[in-house]
Amino acid sequence: MKNFPLIFTFLLPLLCFCQSDKDFKYIAQDNDGGKIYITIPEKEGDYLKFWISHTIPVRPAKNIELKEIFFGGNRELMLVELKYLEKTYTVIKVITYDKKGKIEKSETPAIRLEKIYPESFMDIIATEVCKL
Repeated sequence: MKNFPLIFTFLLPLLCFCQSDKDFKYIAQDNDGGKIYITIPEKEGDYLKFWISHTIPVRPAKNIELKEIFFGGNRELMLVELKYLEKTYTVIKVITYDKKGKIEKSETPAIRLEKIYPESFMDIIATEVCKL
């Protein structure tokens, strides 16, 4: 019982992470082979609003001293408004889970009415969402 707060601290992010998957449906793989999941899109005016869940692939990169480092592996949940006829999207909210269970939230993402480019991550999603 003495270790309960410690155990709870580690299990809470895991429970939130697992709970968030229950309403998601697999739709496609991104260009890096990662699986993309979405919630059922809700129509709001001429927008489709839905959550995207995907894992950012781990990639090698070189830091300023030209040493190889790896980044990625984080899980992202993004709330998106898609305006498919105009081929634009807006990211409303981003929640990131790192490998240690730390959660970061962004209520003011910088992506607003961004153009959807052919064969991009959002093009894959938009194409699959419009098939639903």
